[in-house]
Amino acid sequence: MTDLLHSVAMSNLTDGNPPRPILRYFEHNHLPPALAEVARMFHALAHELEGRFTPDTDPAEHTTALRKLLEAKDAAVRAHL
Repeated sequence: MTDLLHSVAMSNLTDGNPPRPILRYFEHNHLPPALAEVARMFHALAHELEGRFTPDTDPAEHTTALRKLLEAKDAAVRAHL
């Protein structure tokens, strides 16, 4: 399942739109393997959401959705420390 989410997330990076700066906080390569596995799911979901937002999407809600997902990722990683 994680590989599928990662594939979808990576395909969203090729649509020609620059990624939002907040997406850099979902990177997980610097983490130890056990924590990276937890963070990887959030990384994939963040990029999936980014790919589904359209120009008609409310920018404030778009940012809020990604920010709250980042908060959840941070909590999940801390829970596995």
